[in-house]
Amino acid sequence: MIDWPNVVIAEPAMDVGSAIANISTVPITLPWALRVAAQAAVGTALRRYARAYRARRPLDERALRYYQVFRAFAQLVPVGAARAAGRADGGAFHSEVGAGNLIALIRKLSGVSVQLQDRVPLIIA
Repeated sequence: MIDWPNVVIAEPAMDVGSAIANISTVPITLPWALRVAAQAAVGTALRRYARAYRARRPLDERALRYYQVFRAFAQLVPVGAARAAGRADGGAFHSEVGAGNLIALIRKLSGVSVQLQDRVPLIIA
């Protein structure tokens, strides 16, 4: 299946980085102990995915980090826009945990601090 509205021609690191960012930041709504176990399983699966990809073709690690941050921002911008417009849109990343996961990934990989506030789409420090 091809996601036509979001199709791009880019280097492989974009596809891999986007997948890692999307999957690693989706909120897992389970009791704490199960959530920790599920997050560990997701982390293991993503590391295996990246390792299997690297076995077939090299990935530029800087580009991989860049595209993870790019994807996290791409997921976060509609959240900020909805909040600034006073809307409570649905979707995994529109929750506090989902937005928080995206913000944490951006900070971890880039060192950039991002905040979402009412009436302001994004604040970048």
